[in-house]
Amino acid sequence: MQIIQLDECHSTQDSLKNQLREGELKGPACIYTHNQTSGRGRREKKWHHFKGSLAFSFVTPMFQPITFSPLAIGVVICETLESMGKTLRLKWPNDLVTEEGKKVGGILSEVFQDAQVLAGIGINLYPSELKSFDYPHGFLLNEDEEFDIEKFLTKLFENLSKRDRNFGTAWNQFCFHIGKEVVIVDQEPIQGTFESLGKSGEALIRLPSGELYPVFTGSLRFP
Repeated sequence: MQIIQLDECHSTQDSLKNQLREGELKGPACIYTHNQTSGRGRREKKWHHFKGSLAFSFVTPMFQPITFSPLAIGVVICETLESMGKTLRLKWPNDLVTEEGKKVGGILSEVFQDAQVLAGIGINLYPSELKSFDYPHGFLLNEDEEFDIEKFLTKLFENLSKRDRNFGTAWNQFCFHIGKEVVIVDQEPIQGTFESLGKSGEALIRLPSGELYPVFTGSLRFP
């Protein structure tokens, strides 16, 4: 795995995609930066990049089913950080959060050539002045903590290759809101108790009626 650091980058996702397509990079590669100027999240929303935060993108073979890819990548990120003494939790469908539920990062994935997934991840590393957001933000590190980025990325890619396992069970174990009351929006709101993941990565919501209702897309909030 080639690990390439850029001093500044418009978007690690676009940069890696373009370099792979144009043949400037070959084989497994990762691009990362602490200064991403135009990152994006789900549904083309702008990703706010706090000063000194980490943005990185890489290509990995597809998970099966493909819809499980960002969820499985989230599991591997949490496990890798845990091995380095750091704890994050997962929020459906693609957020990395603190144990208190504050958003620390997000995972964006798209299908790439040759049955691969192009994954882009943003992680808030150090405390920074917060602007006005509609949800609370958190940070992975304290102001004076050191963190070996390339050690983290190397371990992450090693762990991504270990696929003979049940990622759904692992995701549920890292989930911040198992058993909690949630609301899923972006369509007609659906409110109920988050039970677990379904086989395709859908959220299984226990409605007040007792029905177990699958939700395949949306943004999860708390009532």
